[in-house]
Amino acid sequence: MKCLNNKEKKLHIYLDGKFKPNFFDYETKLKKINQIKFKYDLLMPIIKGDNKSKTIALASIIAKETRDCIMANYSFVYPTYQFDKNFGYGTNFHKCAILDYGVSDIHRKSFKPISTICSK
Repeated sequence: MKCLNNKEKKLHIYLDGKFKPNFFDYETKLKKINQIKFKYDLLMPIIKGDNKSKTIALASIIAKETRDCIMANYSFVYPTYQFDKNFGYGTNFHKCAILDYGVSDIHRKSFKPISTICSK
């Protein structure tokens, strides 16, 4: 059995989408923590990655289920928005709740429909 030294460890990062984020901060932290060799130039996003990679598909499912659970818990803090029923997606009820009660602290202000409401 061959033992790998720290310089031979490989880190695989799968990205779903069109854009490659700037990993400079993460690269610096990874090098300090694990001495992992990080090749940013070889890291490419995969368009429609959830259809092409089981890893991305699984991560997508886990992320969605986690987000839905978080939103269900937020429904206790912000009951008027019924996050336990719409999970923050743009249902008609949710849109009406935002118009009636305004934007909450947890709404993404950078999301175009919300930014439109915030700017009024």
